[in-house]
Amino acid sequence: MLWRPARSASNCASCTSSDVFSFNTRSRTAVLISKLSSQAGDALTDIVRRRWTRRFKGWRANPGPGHVRLVVWVDGLNQAVGFPWSHWIDGMARFLEKIGGRLIVTTNTWHYAQIRSMITSPIDRILVEEWSESELKGILDAKGVKSDAVSADVFDFLRNPRILGIAVELLDAKEIERVDELTVGRLLFEHVRRHGDDVTNGTSAREFAKTLQTHAEELLQRLNAQKSDDLTIFDLGKDLSAVSQSRFFEPVEGESDLYAIRKEGLPLALGLALTSVLRKEARASRDPLARLAEVTEPINAVTVANSI
Repeated sequence: MLWRPARSASNCASCTSSDVFSFNTRSRTAVLISKLSSQAGDALTDIVRRRWTRRFKGWRANPGPGHVRLVVWVDGLNQAVGFPWSHWIDGMARFLEKIGGRLIVTTNTWHYAQIRSMITSPIDRILVEEWSESELKGILDAKGVKSDAVSADVFDFLRNPRILGIAVELLDAKEIERVDELTVGRLLFEHVRRHGDDVTNGTSAREFAKTLQTHAEELLQRLNAQKSDDLTIFDLGKDLSAVSQSRFFEPVEGESDLYAIRKEGLPLALGLALTSVLRKEARASRDPLARLAEVTEPINAVTVANSI
């Protein structure tokens, strides 16, 4: 989504959804000055702070410039579904309007539908497609990664910019030594782990993993009861945050109160559930392998079983 798109700008402040939490405890000007100086590579000294403060004061004194002075870009609103985004967007849009700035935010289509009616600011919506094959190959080549060394399922998964960002971070941090160590499961696991680093989420990585596990446990119960209809579909209930994490869940078309586990998220969810079962057996001094055979028997009916 794009709020009042900018034709050109001399300054841009890029934020994640977790950065927005700072606006609750500090003034908008103070947070933006900190962001702008940091992204320019400047230490936030008193001199730098005073220079930016004078600039903001001048912008307020001379509104309505011929060009956009400042763009604030907030990425991934759906990563913090419980945050009052409509209120924050309207407030930030009014603030930027007074200094000749514009606000750009990104979110997924499900979350956009949830907040659209509550936003009073003028909106221009732009749908952004995932990376094309040629675009993704170009990005990987620029990072020194040969695209033909990436498995087909991982390559397709990397079309999502957020997932690609996680893969690049893993490679840059040397957390994986070879590109063939990248798997859909590892990328999803890292996605869950980073979920807990975002203070606006309201849930920890452990809590979110427990959500995945609980859904898989219910799915296993359905398999044991030989209930194959709508096997991966659940009632929405209070799991709004789950649906917002689109790498794991997705809305069911035509059913506003239902959502489903995505095929990419199902192996990890089932893996978490099976790990919990095996740990319970080990604590009871029973043979985990014997229990594993019993539990996995109904999973053989699920086509993703070989991916676990």
